[in-house]
Formats: sequence, structure tokens, C-alpha cells
Amino acid sequence: MIANNYREKWSMATAAFPHKMKAHGFEEVKNPNSEEDILPGYFYRDDGYKLWQALTTYITTSINVIYKSDEGVVNDSQLQQVWLDFKQKDAANVAGDIPAWNSKQALVDFLVLAIFIGSAEHSAVNFGQLDFYAFIPNRPLLMRKPMPDDPAQVTLDYIMQALPDYDQAESTILTASTLSMMNDGTLYDWAEKANDDTPAKLRFLADLAQISKDVVARTLATSVKWPYLNPKDRMARSIAI
Repeated sequence: MIANNYREKWSMATAAFPHKMKAHGFEEVKNPNSEEDILPGYFYRDDGYKLWQALTTYITTSINVIYKSDEGVVNDSQLQQVWLDFKQKDAANVAGDIPAWNSKQALVDFLVLAIFIGSAEHSAVNFGQLDFYAFIPNRPLLMRKPMPDDPAQVTLDYIMQALPDYDQAESTILTASTLSMMNDGTLYDWAEKANDDTPAKLRFLADLAQISKDVVARTLATSVKWPYLNPKDRMARSIAI
């Protein structure tokens, strides 16, 4: 029921990374860890804004090469059929609000969001599972005893009895390990293997390489390691489960 409700209310505008971040009070911070940073160490925010901008630049430049005007988008019958397939119940049947592709900007907005969700957002949510679940007390997937009304009853012995047993812990770790595997290549790999050397592609590769360099430098300089949006190493090019 929750999933169906979310599906019906989903919209591109509210799903966009900048909108979601701003809705929670997190604007882009040009200088992380400075006085303007209200939450230092929020790496998903820092890396996410960089990746969103890199994708926006790349896709905008590419669309401007392919289509010289908004009319070119509207008159592309194959492209418009894809949008229709999204909305038709006997085709993709995608619920929620997907604005018509009646301009170059509308197409850019869709492509940026689609690639970001399948690469950056999925990687951020998915590939850290083993790191969090492998130490069972950190994030147990189940508890075998309820929380007692009297906190004084929460002794070490009570906690050990409440935590998953060996077989349950093993299943947790195996599941998290499987889900955390990246088996479809990185976003950088995908861009690098594209069969062209356009200025847009070369700029995109340079932007991704710089983001990767920034993540590696931060990882070496801080005690908290969060490498999941490194586009050359840990960030998948798409969802592959």
C-alpha cells in the first residue's frame, strides 16, 4: 500500500536531487566544512551536487548537438513514442508525473534524473549495506527479544539473547554482501567506452575524474570513509540486481 501510494504521487520535480536536498534544508555548499556548512561531513550532499551538475552539463551539451530547437524534440516521432510508452498501461505503465518532452530542457531534465537515480542514488543507498550490516550489533536486521519496559533490564546478557543467532547473522552478512556487489561497471567506464570523442564526452570524463580525485583525497584525509559516489571506482553506471 505504501509503495502504491508513493508510485502514484511520484513526480520528476520532487524526485530531482537538488529539490529533495533543498526540501530537507540542504543547499549546495561550495566550501564543505567551512563556516557556511551547517552539516560538515555530509558526503552524499557534497558528492551528489557535483555529480548532478556534471550530468546536467554533459546531457545539456549533447542534446543541443542532437536537436537544434525544441521543435526537433517535438517532431522526433521515435522519441515521442518512448514517452507515450511510459504512460500507456499496456507498455511501461510508469505512474506519477513525467512532463511531456516538448522541449530540449524537458528532455534534459528527464535524462539527468534517470541516470542519476540509476547510478548515483542507487549506489549511495545500495553499496554501503555490507559496511553497515557486517557488524551485526551496528544494524541487526532482526531482534529475538522485545525492548523491555524497564531499561534496567537491558543487560549485556539480554542484548546477546536479543541479537540474531549465528545462522541468522550469517544470512544477514551474505545478503548484504550480495547486494553490495557492483557487477555492471562504473559510470566512468560507461562514459569512457562511448563510441565518440565529442567535447561533451571529454568534458564529462574530466568532471568525473575530478570528482573521483576529490573523493579519494577526502578518504585519505578523514576518519569517516564514504567512497560510494566515486564515479571511477564505487559508483555503478546503472541498477543491476
